[in-house]
Amino acid sequence: MSLLNRLTVGRRLALGFVVIIGLMLAMLLAMLAQLKQVEQANQILQKEQAERLSLAKEWRENIVVNVARALALGVTANETLLKFFADDMAGLVTRTTVIQKRYAELDDTEEGKTILERMAKERKRYLVVRQQMEEVGADAATRQQLVQDMKSISAAYIKEGTSLVQYQERRTAELGGQIDAAIDRSRFVLMGATAARTHFINRRECERVPFGMKCKARI
Repeated sequence: MSLLNRLTVGRRLALGFVVIIGLMLAMLLAMLAQLKQVEQANQILQKEQAERLSLAKEWRENIVVNVARALALGVTANETLLKFFADDMAGLVTRTTVIQKRYAELDDTEEGKTILERMAKERKRYLVVRQQMEEVGADAATRQQLVQDMKSISAAYIKEGTSLVQYQERRTAELGGQIDAAIDRSRFVLMGATAARTHFINRRECERVPFGMKCKARI
């Protein structure tokens, strides 16, 4: 005869309560832990990751705009056009420097650092050629060569900028997936707790009596 069978009905009922309450408390703690993960992931998604993605997109846009201006300067020695674009181009360069510094502070992943290093390298090449295009004057042959150099360098620079944006878009999607998964786990825990409670309520306690079994609902 097992130990459980030797217990009185009242003690078995009390033991059942203790077990179910313990399971429900464990499930509650697990659900709270999942909700904490959701909160943390959501904070990252709404703040740091949103800023990283925004910086990456702005950086790429700045590249495209200034490359277009630089190429426009490359096909003419017009001083008026140069002066017209000079301040705006310099402003974007300054802003891009701020973006680059801030992005480096926010992204500590290996892939992000690798892309950033490649972008920094291409940016230096781009700035050198752009400066040469502004200073070349009326030398058409040199200007034409610089235009070709600018096309090649800017294509590589824009490509790295696109890689940075795509990487951050992927990270955003991954964080969103983590939040969804944590919510699903919390829902599963809640369903488990509800099922355990229902099972406990619906269980019936049976006793041997003469000529059969006598059962009553366990509440």
